[in-house]
Amino acid sequence: MRAFVVPAGDLQPALDLYIRQSGEQLIYRPGDLKGLKTHGVTGNHAPRHALGLLLQDTPLRATRDASGAVALVPAAGESQVAPRGPPSW
Repeated sequence: MRAFVVPAGDLQPALDLYIRQSGEQLIYRPGDLKGLKTHGVTGNHAPRHALGLLLQDTPLRATRDASGAVALVPAAGESQVAPRGPPSW
């Protein structure tokens, strides 16, 4: 568990703040984040749960690769923005 204080707003700066607060490595294409918003996250959470909260209601999902880095990718097969929960990794 870690303490997170990531305000609602544009997703890219929120993810940059998440990276600093979680110590996780995130890989994403800035173009995939353009125009996306987050509800933010505050409180004590496991890093993957906090990331899931940040990605909620976006068309992105988190996947972990063999190196341990987490990549944000468009959720396959989603034609519209749908609520998302914590990543399954």
